[in-house]
Amino acid sequence: MFLKMNMKMIHVLLVMYELIVIGSAYQQCNIICDDDHLQSSTPSPPVAGLPGKAGPKGARGNIGPLGETGEKGEAAESCECPSLDGMREEMTSMKEELTNKINGVDYIMQRLLSMNDNRIKLCGNLRSPSKIEDSQLTASSSWITDDNSHDPSHGRLFSTSGRGGWHVGQNMRDYEWIQVDLEQNEELYGVATQGRYNSNQWVTSYSVLYKTDGGGSFLNIVDKSGEPVVFQGNTDHSTVVIQNFPQPIRARYLLIHPLVASSVSWIGALSLRFDVLTC
Repeated sequence: MFLKMNMKMIHVLLVMYELIVIGSAYQQCNIICDDDHLQSSTPSPPVAGLPGKAGPKGARGNIGPLGETGEKGEAAESCECPSLDGMREEMTSMKEELTNKINGVDYIMQRLLSMNDNRIKLCGNLRSPSKIEDSQLTASSSWITDDNSHDPSHGRLFSTSGRGGWHVGQNMRDYEWIQVDLEQNEELYGVATQGRYNSNQWVTSYSVLYKTDGGGSFLNIVDKSGEPVVFQGNTDHSTVVIQNFPQPIRARYLLIHPLVASSVSWIGALSLRFDVLTC
């Protein structure tokens, strides 16, 4: 999931930061040690020398006093930087600690996403018309009314607009569908559905088809054996039911197709509200 990808990226950046910091610290330590060595190995001041050679003949001068012996200089202190092996061990320990913290955050996020309400808020796309415009929602047909109150634009999850959901033109036709155009390829993990707001109408089973930007025909979401997945829908008009795909897909277009041919897949009337989940 994208959170895991983001966590891995954070992990890589942190390790790179460690390498830069440790390398810089090692270089700086060597510079300081070199400076300390130069400063601590400066020779002590010289002692006073012996008198010079006698001058021309003349009165013999007095011998000058002997100069005082200078203090003995101190030996340079040893300055050792930690070995690269030691720094690598420290880096490994820091890396393990950071990994544990990252995994802890990832675990918390997964727990949050496991709660349907949180997942829909974080991963849903269709609830906001500013994010997905009405024109991006289309359908095979809609029940005709003067105010277009059954159009697919009313088929957003939690919608109470119009008559409270998308309603097909005829209930018994098998080729009915509702579709969203995300306008670019997105990684999609599942769908969420509801029945019609304040009315006992909902879809009980459906298939999902998708197509990439620039792709050809729509493809079915399939199981491990390559068979189209039949997703279980709703059992009442209000409860949100989330269905995850067997594996994430990349798609621009996603289409929900209520299954009618083999058995009736709706209660009351073929109406629904839905959303697509990007995490």
